[in-house]
Amino acid sequence: MHLLAEEQLSAGADAFLETIRGMREPKALAGLADRWKNDPRPWARTMMQRYFELPFDQAGHQVVVKRLFKAAETRGDDAVMARCLMAFDRLVRRVRGRSFEWDRATRVMIQSEVLQTPRNVLAKTMSKYITPKKLEKFRLFKYRTRHYLQRRVWRYFRKLGFNDGSRYLAAVVPGLAAFQDADLAAGENLLDSWSLMHALHGESPAVEFSSLRAVLKEGRTLADLKPEPAFSQHWRTPAGVVAALELIVMAQSRLVRVWALAWHQELARTISAAPAADILTRMLAHDDEEVQSYGARLLAECADAASWPLETWLKLLKCENPRVAQLLCDAMLKHVRDERITLAQRVEIALAKATPIARLGLRLLEKTTPRDGKEREVITGLWRAQCLGIGGDIARWALAQLGTAEVYQMPAVCRFFDSANAGIREGAWAWMEQENSPGWPDAALWSRLAETPYADLRTRMIDALALRASKPPVGADDLAPVWTSVLLDVNRGGRQKLKALRQIAATLAATPNEKLLPVLVATVRSIRGPEARAALAAVMSLLARRPELESAIAAALPELVLQPAAETLLKTAA
Repeated sequence: MHLLAEEQLSAGADAFLETIRGMREPKALAGLADRWKNDPRPWARTMMQRYFELPFDQAGHQVVVKRLFKAAETRGDDAVMARCLMAFDRLVRRVRGRSFEWDRATRVMIQSEVLQTPRNVLAKTMSKYITPKKLEKFRLFKYRTRHYLQRRVWRYFRKLGFNDGSRYLAAVVPGLAAFQDADLAAGENLLDSWSLMHALHGESPAVEFSSLRAVLKEGRTLADLKPEPAFSQHWRTPAGVVAALELIVMAQSRLVRVWALAWHQELARTISAAPAADILTRMLAHDDEEVQSYGARLLAECADAASWPLETWLKLLKCENPRVAQLLCDAMLKHVRDERITLAQRVEIALAKATPIARLGLRLLEKTTPRDGKEREVITGLWRAQCLGIGGDIARWALAQLGTAEVYQMPAVCRFFDSANAGIREGAWAWMEQENSPGWPDAALWSRLAETPYADLRTRMIDALALRASKPPVGADDLAPVWTSVLLDVNRGGRQKLKALRQIAATLAATPNEKLLPVLVATVRSIRGPEARAALAAVMSLLARRPELESAIAAALPELVLQPAAETLLKTAA
């Protein structure tokens, strides 16, 4: 394993970290640690940061931890030291125990809850079975060493605070952000975190620092800890305000995140610093709704937002939180003029899942009218709208532009009936039932609807087909009752289908009609074998009489392949 680790270190393989953590020999680990700490490659520094993010649960790794830490401290590697801050703070974790004291006056045993180090608890339990010397081998570091490491890493950051405020902020923020919720699950975990307590509450009057840990003053509780960090003078600058916002976004622990939110609000009262669009975008995309709401509030108050490019606003509008989405829409209406938003961008906004954002997109679309075929093609993309609440309104507006007799095209309109959004399908059907709708007499559109997988649309279609089939023809050339009978029987079966199929085939043979051809295609795809065979025979008879329809039939039925021998046989029979 030692040779493998050396080879991986030389090659810069990420598997090196797992390999070295599996080693236990201190001498071999010392040699690898020396090579590792002197490696100038960025990969080596990244591996160091990842190493300190992992728990110290591998025996024999004291030499690796100490050598990497001292090397980072010597060369002033802020990124590695930030991980050491978090790693050493979580080395000290006291547990709650019970203390008993005899009261001579009342002759009663008084029980109280105290914090004890796990070393003392384990020693009391195992002292009968294991000697203290052997007991020390169960720990990676003695507690005296752990406290020393905590103090030493904070000394590094304290020097930065005295000498270079901007560098201190840039170094300490990643260290604070690295803490996990599990690291600070209980109140005593916060008090045991020496560097964290200094960084967050170093100037708090409610806490004092002993030689080992932070201690609450008499009569004070954790609730009295307000955001009063060490070196607050560096935080009370525009750069400090930005650092607080960065910490809000980066913090993995809720305790640190809540502290950063409260601290930024405190700073914002006296220091004016407009947040960058990138930070606000990350806040609005955060998993914590409290962070999203705070980001939306900052956006509404941001004076620089009026000069942001539209692409930035479109990124912000990806938010799916309804409460935050409404704040975003209000901010966009406040800062962005309608003339700046193109038709394609308005469609993109209307495709949002959050109702307020989709409603904003529809509101912007209602102020425009497509001028040519390209713009109508852009509007066709609204069939992908995700919002259920106003899906019907979006479909009705879109089809009012696409479904007029002058510009009607069946493929574009049919997409709205194929939408996975039930509201879009409902709006499309409302357009279909309008008076003089060009889709109502279109046999090709009805043939496509016959194949719909949506039960709500299928039910409405069957009811409408049954009503149309029962009405007498308007004129001698009106085949609506015929093709409606065919489509109706595709869905429920019927004895008149074969007769209707022959009528349609004869009509197509006499006068080619592209609108009737999809009806035959729909029947060919019937799940009922006899009906599908009858429709296929009708198609082949039509092809024999009208060879010029071969390309149209091939386009409608791509799965139908005609063999040359079969074509010759058909011509001979005809």
